[in-house]
Amino acid sequence: MVDKKTSDDLADAIAALVVEVEPDSQKTIWEELNDWGETLADWQRFIISHAVRDGELSDERVNEAYRLFLRHNELDAGDEDFPEIPTSVTGRSGATAKPDRLRLREMKALKNVNAIPETSALKFGDGLTVIYGHNGTGKSGFARMLSSACFNRSKPTILRNIYDEEAQDTPAEAQFVTENGPEKSELIFFVVGDEHPDLQRISVFDSSVARVHLSKESELGFHPAGFDVFDELMRIIRLFEDKLEVDISAKSRENKFHQLFTDQGAISDLLAKLNYESNIEDLRAQGTFGEVEQSRLDEVRRVETELIANSPIETLKALEAGRTDISNSQRKMNKLAGQVNKEAVREAFNMMNEHRIATAEAIKEGAETVSHPKLTQTGSPEWDTFVNASRKLAEVERESYPEQADPCLLCHRPLDEPSAKLINRMWGYLDAGARKRALAVDEKISSHVEKLQELELDILPAGSRVRADLGKINPELVKVFDGVSAIFSQRRNALVDALNTGQLERIPNNDIILPTAELTKAILEIEAQEQKLKDGKFKEVLAKLKAEHTLLRQRQILAQNIEDVVTFVEELRWIQKAIAAKPNTRFVTHRQRKLFKTLIEGAYKERLAEECTKLNCALPIEFQARGSEGKTLRGLKVRGGHKPEEIFSEGEQRALALADFLTEVNLNPSSAAIVLDDPVTSLDHKRKKQIALRLVDEALVRQVIVFSHDIVFVTSLTNLAKKKNNCSLDVHWIERDYEDTPGVVKLNDSPLSHKAYLSAHLAKEYLAKALKAHGRERVELVEKGADALRRTIEETIIHELFNGTVVRWEEHVRVSNLRQVYWTDEAADELRKLHGEASELIGAHSHSDEFTGGTPDPDNLRELIDSVEAVKQSIKEGKSAKK
Repeated sequence: MVDKKTSDDLADAIAALVVEVEPDSQKTIWEELNDWGETLADWQRFIISHAVRDGELSDERVNEAYRLFLRHNELDAGDEDFPEIPTSVTGRSGATAKPDRLRLREMKALKNVNAIPETSALKFGDGLTVIYGHNGTGKSGFARMLSSACFNRSKPTILRNIYDEEAQDTPAEAQFVTENGPEKSELIFFVVGDEHPDLQRISVFDSSVARVHLSKESELGFHPAGFDVFDELMRIIRLFEDKLEVDISAKSRENKFHQLFTDQGAISDLLAKLNYESNIEDLRAQGTFGEVEQSRLDEVRRVETELIANSPIETLKALEAGRTDISNSQRKMNKLAGQVNKEAVREAFNMMNEHRIATAEAIKEGAETVSHPKLTQTGSPEWDTFVNASRKLAEVERESYPEQADPCLLCHRPLDEPSAKLINRMWGYLDAGARKRALAVDEKISSHVEKLQELELDILPAGSRVRADLGKINPELVKVFDGVSAIFSQRRNALVDALNTGQLERIPNNDIILPTAELTKAILEIEAQEQKLKDGKFKEVLAKLKAEHTLLRQRQILAQNIEDVVTFVEELRWIQKAIAAKPNTRFVTHRQRKLFKTLIEGAYKERLAEECTKLNCALPIEFQARGSEGKTLRGLKVRGGHKPEEIFSEGEQRALALADFLTEVNLNPSSAAIVLDDPVTSLDHKRKKQIALRLVDEALVRQVIVFSHDIVFVTSLTNLAKKKNNCSLDVHWIERDYEDTPGVVKLNDSPLSHKAYLSAHLAKEYLAKALKAHGRERVELVEKGADALRRTIEETIIHELFNGTVVRWEEHVRVSNLRQVYWTDEAADELRKLHGEASELIGAHSHSDEFTGGTPDPDNLRELIDSVEAVKQSIKEGKSAKK
């Protein structure tokens, strides 16, 4: 028997050899996808990430990806929250030269996993671990939890215990114990939805994964691992195209805005020609219609009516008054500009500079008069205020203050002669020339600030006659004058701020540009209109007024519909951007063709063929790369052009899927354990044995964990593992307990563990425990002992009565063992009777006392054990006598 350390060392050596044969330059499909993901947009990375993890994106995921697509192309509102994009596209670590051999040691503390109790746990050996259980015993719950935590191309749904109304509706969770290198054990707390890098090194194969590897649409019949991502990406892109067409159709509508107008005009023509290039800012400007525009419209109507009905005399008077108002307003503007423009800036600068010099001289003179080395603020404004306040207080106290021996105004101590003289010098400074000059300049600045603040800078005051009349003649000029008034106010405020703070840098230095050209143009237009009226050109003037009337009226209508017009243009822009943003599949086809040539026509093809040979499955496949709408892989065809289901049997398809799965695992040196959930469903016994042999070989390289309800397959696995040198084997049994609770794990036990039941020692162990227990616990231990004893009776029949000639779960009969078969009717009848009594004892507590004779008792179990051992002894003695 090889010890565990030697077995570990040998397995590590084999794993190292497997890594070393891989060329350093060959990347795995997962590394290639990760590298590609770094170059893609968020929406593309999001699709690939979930295609790798989920196989096919759900409708919710598709909608999330579409939102990311819209954001990338600036087709959304720009204020939505978006789903998290995985950092790694695949969630799998890349290949390393010699990664530590990761081992999964235990899975325990399952919560919200069907009805499996939290106390259940599974342990995993170094090589092959087989977990057997009938359907409905909870085996699939363990397998689904591993599928969720590890790398699986099709994540399962895990339900809580639906029969427990108090069970929390929260994600399933479990704890995993891993070992990554010598003495590197880690406890991983896993919640469904999480991703742990070590667990992602463990790959899972089940029926759902098999369907992913056997793509329904592929002419080949299966996808090499990872390449189905491209088909899913293509599918999503086509969905995006359809969604985009629906959105474009929803935003496409006929331009009917010209129907808003009865007359043709500049606005109606503008709206009739709306397109995605239309200037929205100009449209909003034309769609502005307030009191000024309404006043002008009313004036135009009045003048138009007057010209039609009367002589133009009143119109000429109005035009002359308007021309005069413009000229007067322009003169007012120029006068105000002189008070805040260059000259005002220069005056402010000179006053501030004069104040700075006078203040500096005053401070210097004060410091020279009463300076002290430890007082630095002598002569400052604060010091000046203090000294002035002290003199005013002294004048109130006594006219002759200060004299020697007078109390100090601050500390009340008697003044000596030097102190009294110092106070007189300080007060004398208040009358000094430098200080008076500084105060005079300060007063000058204050007076100038007051004048600036009193300036009335509105060229057209609100409510004035000039503003109202000018608004009727030329409302645009009202906006021009208001704009200039605003500039004057800003300039005045800047000058006041600079003068108040004494900061020269705040004085504005730019010149104010006056709208002289606009005003001159307005005056010339009025003069031209006056001349036409004087010359009798009424029709021309009337036509111009009518055109302005139409323009103003259409602007009024546009103002009422401006938001709808803007929305229409924005939708046209959106449609134009959407058309330009339609996703192109070329980036998918190009990358798929490149990876196909690198991986499929190279190492992947060779390894897949090798795995198919090991699994004894035919591979009548032609490897041809082509690129058409992202279907590079579709160039892999079954010879003859037949559909896969027409060529491959179900067993061959399952074997091909498993071969592809093992190829994926072995081409990535970072891959660790593999987990297989019922890998031989619906297969014949020959195919089962072939797969069992391949998995046992794989168990020499990495951990292999197999869940199965197929006892024939489990038997084949265990027998082959026992025959294989250095292959460690662990077999566990999952079943329901006596209260029908699923997920009860029997470690290192299974229906195949017949040697442990050849004697009654297990039943005796339960008897010893029952004798020390009380109540319900004692009853359960008695039942477990009876169950073990019943198994002992069955194994006695198989291996002692019939000498192992026919062993259950094995397909062949050991004919050579017939010579040692021992049979007596007495032994057979006794074993049958004892088997029935043991069965009754197992279920005794669930029947009525009248039927069973009472609760099962340790004495009942002891009597059964004695009877079984007596029969076994009689068979042994009979066989010895026969020899």
